[in-house]
Amino acid sequence: MTSPNVERWLLKNREFITGTVLDVGSRHYDGRSASVRRLVDKRTAATSYLGIDLFAGEGVDIAVDLTGDDLDEIRTRAPDGFRTIVCLSVLEHVPQVWKMCDNLSELLVPGGAIFLSVPFVFRIHDYPTDCWRFTPQAIGVLFPMIDFCNFKYSEALTADGSTNMRLFGSNVSKLNRFVTGGMSRTMKQQRKREKYDGVVVTGYQMRPTMLNFLGFKRATEPEQGQEQTL
Repeated sequence: MTSPNVERWLLKNREFITGTVLDVGSRHYDGRSASVRRLVDKRTAATSYLGIDLFAGEGVDIAVDLTGDDLDEIRTRAPDGFRTIVCLSVLEHVPQVWKMCDNLSELLVPGGAIFLSVPFVFRIHDYPTDCWRFTPQAIGVLFPMIDFCNFKYSEALTADGSTNMRLFGSNVSKLNRFVTGGMSRTMKQQRKREKYDGVVVTGYQMRPTMLNFLGFKRATEPEQGQEQTL
């Protein structure tokens, strides 16, 4: 499940939602989430849909632990793998996040698309636990078989959806400025000078920010040091 703000990002890139779709963390929490299934069924070229979650509930076709070694129940639904994987606001809740990311990469077919939404700056929210916050570099490490095309289709998005920034190319280095409300280099230098002079300055205000990533599975293992480009 996801928020309406992230759903708009999915719709913007719906041309890549095709074939067999795996929705990870599909359980519906009434009043707190929007339906990926509804979006996939009505607005994309998907041919089938499987919703999975750690717990059974509305929107869940299979309750399964994706940090385990037995993925047979999932594979029986898509023996050739999934063309699209959607995993939104899930990874931060997974203690064994490396194992889950490996399993997601394994279930995705070469050339297939994976949609990820993760918190960069966000409050603690236990469902049932909250373990991680992510940078673009962390996502690259967790998904070495996924090419994020130099983050061409990825973005930073404030939690209320009021502001977003494409992560394409050098924009990744501007994330700090984005979450502090666009504080310029000049403003930062002035702030430091005032602190040295004993002036009480206003503390940094970091906006709650999600990072949305769209990447595609490589056909072969990347070479050491290979950049995230096509």
